[in-house]
Amino acid sequence: MAIGNFRSIGDDAKSWVGSVADLMAFSEKDPASHGRASDIAFGYSSYKAVLHYRLAHMMIELVDLDGDPQRELANAVLLISSRGKLLSGAEIHARSKIGKRFVLDHGYGTVIGETAQIGDDCYILGGVVLGATGISSCNGTQVQIADTRKAVVEGAGENDIVHIPAADQDELLQRLVVGQVVQARIDWDRRFRLMRFHTASHLMCAVLPYLVDGCSITADYARLDFVTNDPLSREDIDGRLAALVAASKSVSAETITVEALMANPELIRTMSVNPPMGTGHIRLIRIEDVDLQPCGGTHVACTAEVGAIRVAKIEKKTARTRRVVLGFA
Repeated sequence: MAIGNFRSIGDDAKSWVGSVADLMAFSEKDPASHGRASDIAFGYSSYKAVLHYRLAHMMIELVDLDGDPQRELANAVLLISSRGKLLSGAEIHARSKIGKRFVLDHGYGTVIGETAQIGDDCYILGGVVLGATGISSCNGTQVQIADTRKAVVEGAGENDIVHIPAADQDELLQRLVVGQVVQARIDWDRRFRLMRFHTASHLMCAVLPYLVDGCSITADYARLDFVTNDPLSREDIDGRLAALVAASKSVSAETITVEALMANPELIRTMSVNPPMGTGHIRLIRIEDVDLQPCGGTHVACTAEVGAIRVAKIEKKTARTRRVVLGFA
């Protein structure tokens, strides 16, 4: 059935069913909700961001927005998307593709761009900018991406990002032209390893209650430099880490004002990197009953997802620091 520029709504109406599935996923995965879907529907700004995305995306799919007669509808999509961002602090492009049962936990600062594709049953913590490890163009050109960074060039907006191509791809890059539509692709296996190591590093801050003078999170290992002269036991650390992982503690994000953070300086565990304070709010990562500290990175949903982890190395880095390197068991 078609009326004007509208197409059959049989499949697209699933967006509304999808919003209900999102709500059920929120109630199942967010321990703070205690399974009360009504509390989430009326009180969770991050769910409102997802709900506004579903509505805007459904309108994009239903209506041909390229012609002038549909200009008002195009403006309506922009209005819906903007309202979702205003309510939640999360920016989700209406043309991004998000699968079923999507959960955005504490969405403030999250950016999901037009070319982003997210599969079913994904759980994302707030503050995430979905970066890519590769981009593909419509003519089949595939370019590897080395890094994704916040744009600092003249004219860049607050939420603009830049994909940095990997080296030795000059011939491929010459095939791309300004304005060409490309598709970003995330290496999920690598991303999930980073998330597991990142959460494990926060667990380490609970196991070893010292300031951190240096930290590196990679897909192959995580290392932390603790300010201490105390002897460290590999077996003791391994045992305490294993207990925290087995406890399956929830991992969630929240925000705090700069003033509140300054009044609670003990929350800042790192000496070498200060939390970004330009927006007036700081993102915190809370591991249930275990740890709370400023962090802008990606994490798993609960400590059980960290999996088997072990201390690969302990060494004396300086006269006042001890380096602990973590690896997957």
